[in-house]
Amino acid sequence: MMVIAGEELDAHGHGERAQAYYDRAERWLANQLTRDPSHRAHRYWLGSSYYDRGRWREAEPYFESLVEDYPDDQTFRGLWALSAAHLGDSTTAWTRLGQAPAFERGGYTANRARVAAVSGDPEHAIALWSQALSEGVSGLVWLHASARRDLVSLADDPRFARLGLAIPAGRNGGG
Repeated sequence: MMVIAGEELDAHGHGERAQAYYDRAERWLANQLTRDPSHRAHRYWLGSSYYDRGRWREAEPYFESLVEDYPDDQTFRGLWALSAAHLGDSTTAWTRLGQAPAFERGGYTANRARVAAVSGDPEHAIALWSQALSEGVSGLVWLHASARRDLVSLADDPRFARLGLAIPAGRNGGG
C-alpha cells in the first residue's frame, strides 16, 4: 500500500509527499527480502517502487528474477521490458516482451503500447492501445499512476484521451 500511495500522490502533484512513501516502502520491502529473498510480492513491489521513481536500472533485476520464476506473467515481463526501454534500449525491450501469449493478450498488447510510447513512437503506441482495449486489459484504473512515466508522449494527444486512457494533466512525468 505504501507504493500505491506513493504512485497516487506522485500522479496527483504531491511529489514530495510521494517520495516519503516510496522511501518507507523501499526500506520495509528490502528488510522483508533479507528474510525471504524469493518472496514474489515483495520483489514486485520493490521493483515497482524503483520503477515509479524512474530508477529503472535498480528495478530491472527484480523484474528479471520474477520473469525467470514466472515467465508467463505479463506484468513482470512488461515491466522488465519497459525498464530497458526507459534506459534507451528499445531493441532489448521488444525482445524481453517475447511472443504473444495464448492468454492475457490485452495485457501483452498494452505492454507493447507502453514500450512504443517510451521508445518515442506515439502513432504505434496509440494503435496498440486501441488493439489492447479490444482484446481486454485489466488494471486500467491504475494506469494514470503506475504507467504515468510511460505515457508522457501520449498525455496531450486527443486520440489517447478518446480511448479513455488519460493521466492527470501537467503531472504526466511524475515527481
